[in-house]
Amino acid sequence: MSRLNILEHVRADQMLRVLFLSPEVYPLAKVGGLADVAYALPKALRKLGCDIRIAIPKYEWLKGKEKLGDIYVPFRGREKISVELTSVDGIPVYLLGSRLFLGETIYEVVDKKKETIKFSFYSRAVIELLKSLDFKPEVIHCNDWHNALVPVYLSLLENENPEFRKIATVFTIHNLSHQGTRSVDRSLALEDLGLSKEASCILEGGQVNPMKGGILYSDIVNTVSETYAKEIKTKEYGCGLDPYLRKRKIYGIVNGIDYDVWDPSKDQFIYKKYSVDHPEGKLENKKSLLKEVDLPADLAKPLLGMVCRLATQKGLDLVGDVLPQFLSKKELAFILLGMGKPEYHKIFEEISERFRNIKVFFRFDEKLAHRIYAGSDIFLVPSRFEPCGLSQLICLKYGTIPIVRKTGGLADTIVDFDKSERRGNGFVFSKPTSAAFEYTLRRALATFEMKESWEKLVKRAMSADYSWEYSAKKYLELYRKALEEVAKAS
Repeated sequence: MSRLNILEHVRADQMLRVLFLSPEVYPLAKVGGLADVAYALPKALRKLGCDIRIAIPKYEWLKGKEKLGDIYVPFRGREKISVELTSVDGIPVYLLGSRLFLGETIYEVVDKKKETIKFSFYSRAVIELLKSLDFKPEVIHCNDWHNALVPVYLSLLENENPEFRKIATVFTIHNLSHQGTRSVDRSLALEDLGLSKEASCILEGGQVNPMKGGILYSDIVNTVSETYAKEIKTKEYGCGLDPYLRKRKIYGIVNGIDYDVWDPSKDQFIYKKYSVDHPEGKLENKKSLLKEVDLPADLAKPLLGMVCRLATQKGLDLVGDVLPQFLSKKELAFILLGMGKPEYHKIFEEISERFRNIKVFFRFDEKLAHRIYAGSDIFLVPSRFEPCGLSQLICLKYGTIPIVRKTGGLADTIVDFDKSERRGNGFVFSKPTSAAFEYTLRRALATFEMKESWEKLVKRAMSADYSWEYSAKKYLELYRKALEEVAKAS
């Protein structure tokens, strides 16, 4: 393959060169919040002067603007990869096309062994991409287990490719509970992942564990909030990897929000734009949302919203336990958007059959999500654990007051409302129990009735700044620390 060369006008000595890896990037491919981060963080880093590029699998629905060539990856034999180029907001994106990435979904729901092989191949393909590009990254930023083997491959192949020793790696853990672990047996061995016995340390309990590989081999490891960085070193939150995490310094950087996408003053999805200085449009959004989803049009009663994956992590059992008593007394209305575990579908289907003032939508719907953020008065984020969370940050901008549990990024970003001290931007509870959640919900509902206090709370929430600029500067510091680690090693 001829060497791939783009953006020739960019001089390598003018800016830090970064290759950013993620299995999903908005708007090209999105399942959850990782896609939003993988879109917004590179954009913010580019504004700070980084020459940043992204490399993702080329899923069936993606098309590049330019065909760059083919490369061959030594993986379970020899696999062909087509490399295409596209861009997102001016950031070059390499699309890596292979038969292994064909299918209608990003993640494999049924065949988990296939998923491990698919994303291990993604990591190995990135290594071959490095050999073919004129763009030579100084830092590779890996995100979650889906590309966590990149630092492992770089280490194992550095004798064959001395240039690899100069590349620093930063590994960001977005959710430690998803590790890509699969049993090692006759149907899946290290060799199937293009790894030698030298990489046997990434095995954990007889399973291949890509997440462990990223933790052990990366120059810098971080996660997406300061509290979660501490929590994952404990047995309760460490998901079996806490012994390895305790041996490393784990940095915590809270995610930001892309205010080009999430800002009610310019949001194209909501019914009426509004801002902290002109908040009157929020009531119109509530009125229109109630009408659209066919909920009772009682503007005096609080509307509660929830947009999330229907997973155990999200504390949906607490909501299912507590909500019916409030719905039966018609104290509030509730709208839920999301999909996930069938058990939660069943819980909320049964509740919605009993009460008129609840609506549930089991799907992903970007437009409706924006409208729920804008139209709700209160937003529920009662997570059992939450590495960072984006919902509560979006809520603040939209003047929708979050109820959160004190964990991870929720603890770092939401301060409990205290009327006497005129502080707080939401409502916080500590214990993951129905009683604690119910008590906090009652506090929020009581405060909602105190219009002057509520208006001040909403204004304080909307005035908060969680843009990506601050967090991006922190990532630049991590990149420099990683380069320092590489320099020390050499």
